[in-house]
Amino acid sequence: MPIQMGYSYAEDENPRMCFNAAKSWKLGWYSDRTRTLDKWNANVYSGELAGITANPGWATGPPMLLKLDVSSGDDFYLSYNNKESFNSGTKAGANEIRIVQDSNSGSTLQASLKVDQSWTSSKVFGGDSVIVSRYSGPDPSSAYVYVCIGACDQIDPPVSPPVPAPSPKSPAPSNCVDSQLKFLVNKRLRSCNWVKQNNTANRCSKNGGFAATHCPVACGQTVPRGCIDATKRFALQENGALKSCAWVAKTSTQKRCRISGVADTCPVTCKDF
Repeated sequence: MPIQMGYSYAEDENPRMCFNAAKSWKLGWYSDRTRTLDKWNANVYSGELAGITANPGWATGPPMLLKLDVSSGDDFYLSYNNKESFNSGTKAGANEIRIVQDSNSGSTLQASLKVDQSWTSSKVFGGDSVIVSRYSGPDPSSAYVYVCIGACDQIDPPVSPPVPAPSPKSPAPSNCVDSQLKFLVNKRLRSCNWVKQNNTANRCSKNGGFAATHCPVACGQTVPRGCIDATKRFALQENGALKSCAWVAKTSTQKRCRISGVADTCPVTCKDF
């Protein structure tokens, strides 16, 4: 299903709708609210995907665009096509996560996901499979998505929120701290001290800013709506095992949140413990 930029409707000033994720990425829209996943570094993401009508100037918010980086080209892009504000006239895939693949011949729609729907493909990323699963969450203006490229700690994607929905008595934490656990950067374990040593701005913003989710203080982040879970896999201090916040949320969450350093690394998942 090719999606070309030149298609038009009969109305002169309507419908009010936006470009797909691939076009928006190439045009540099939402550049402060993007995240890139690949099979070598950040291969899993579980959390909020802000709608395309969110305020892109809020640089520390959840991503608005996700890119699945394919080394051979024809990358995949994800966005949440929320039908409101300047996108209120969208005709197809309203309030759904849209997955498109970009190529020289244009953008091709791969899937459009409602809550508890998934899309998988085994023909990308050098033979590694990719799964994208949408689950329900507390904020109706956002979607919640689980993305896994290749082998991930959490094999089965969630079909419901991996953490309890927030309530007035249990808001997301607002006092962010740097994680004490080392995390993967280009197949090497790095720490927040490494982030602060040199080229801090570049290290904090590279590849969609994943380092800032581990090191919000080192990266100078202020998060009005509260801290967010770290997005890279991290090494447990007790045995060096590589784990993720999705692993913490999957089962025995309270016990796993009490492991040294985990609660600061996954503040949303561990906020009630």
